Amino acid sequence: MEEIPIEQPLETPQQDTQWADDMKAAFDTALNAFISSLGEVKILPELSQPKGNGAAYTKFLEIYNNL
Repeated sequence: MEEIPIEQPLETPQQDTQWADDMKAAFDTALNAFISSLGEVKILPELSQPKGNGAAYTKFLEIYNNL
């Protein structure tokens, strides 16, 4: 039986990781911009009490009761 020589594996070239560094930098920039924009968010004020005399509700209630 004839022996088949085992070939040496090819050397793995150094992988270019620049794209990963660029992606991380872009993500970090976007995340920092998002976090800083959260400080500018305005919360809605508390609801005020109604200022009318309830005429619309009274009219609605009258119509509803007559159904």
